[in-house]
Amino acid sequence: MDLRKNIKNIDDLKKAIHFIKNGTLFYQPFTFDDNLVVGEGRNFVKKYDGAVSLHDKNLYHNLCSDRWGINKNDLPDLSKVMFNGNEIDRITITEDEKDFFIKINNEYDGLYDFFIDKILEDLQESPESLTFAEIGCNTGVTLLKLAEMNAKKVYGYDWSDYNELFDWFNKILDTNTNVNFQRGYWDNLRHNFCIYDEDKSNDKDFLKKNSHLIRKNRDKFELAMAMRENIITYDIPEVDVMINTIYTNHQYDPMQFIAQCCDKAKKAVFFWMLIHPSSGDKHVIKYPDASPHENFFHQHDLPFPLNYRNDVRMSVPLIRSVLQACGFSDFKCLQHPNISPEFESWGVGENGDWKMFYAKRTDDIKSGFSITNLEFSTQKENFLKNEK
Repeated sequence: MDLRKNIKNIDDLKKAIHFIKNGTLFYQPFTFDDNLVVGEGRNFVKKYDGAVSLHDKNLYHNLCSDRWGINKNDLPDLSKVMFNGNEIDRITITEDEKDFFIKINNEYDGLYDFFIDKILEDLQESPESLTFAEIGCNTGVTLLKLAEMNAKKVYGYDWSDYNELFDWFNKILDTNTNVNFQRGYWDNLRHNFCIYDEDKSNDKDFLKKNSHLIRKNRDKFELAMAMRENIITYDIPEVDVMINTIYTNHQYDPMQFIAQCCDKAKKAVFFWMLIHPSSGDKHVIKYPDASPHENFFHQHDLPFPLNYRNDVRMSVPLIRSVLQACGFSDFKCLQHPNISPEFESWGVGENGDWKMFYAKRTDDIKSGFSITNLEFSTQKENFLKNEK
């Protein structure tokens, strides 16, 4: 996302550098200056060639002293980044790869513009009349683009502590819409979205019992999440459109997650997800023998079923079936018409495994995860009447 117009002074620039230095900004595509760009596009298409950690090969920086009137020596050293409470070396983009990195990053950013435009085009409604939400929003590219369009309301949910980041984004965006961020996580065992229990008594008891376990790289939320204590279910409010990008491949329970998104969507859902190519009408979920990026996404030491946390794939017939069962029968696959050879190789082309699915609500039904027994009986009666 191009935020150069929003970086209006040296304080804005330093804040962007702060979020890059502390490891917050690196994955989603952001351009803060001609010479300050972050994003994972290059690693996608080059399959992480030359990268050793999650923070490698996704930052180009060479800030111009003449433009900003600053001494580079007064800025933080961006060849190092904070990771798990420690400062580690970071492999940044060199000058000879700069043009390619920025080109690919811009194309990566353009994929978000593409599906947002397609959703609005199909709904035939202005953003100002619609509400949106995304579970696993990361640093908010989708949500910020919608906020720039003055969407009625925008909600973001992620397990990382992005409160400071979204406070800053809301400050620098020239828009009347703020991104409403709630920290929490999709619990693959509860099949629900969960948050830390901030009740004063429960919070006090948890900290009294476990504060000695909180290290400099783990706050109380992360500790509670790891220990599965003082965590409660959070009822995400319904919105018009639920959006999810590059997330289901990290979930052991993709069908349950899709159902949750559908149950919270009044009008439409969108999923950018990894598929398992299959012939005919096979309904398949494929789990990997091992993570394709085990050095980045450790899973071998996690208990079952949480050890399946990357490269989880669903077949298209199964995706369609789940969406139909949740009330979304108007289903289509969105394909960007101008994919570069580099992104074709990553898998976002017509024959690739990364697909964008959009579906509109056609039936007023909920999944079994969200309805009571009485509601289920009523829903069943209505279904049988329709069958007759």
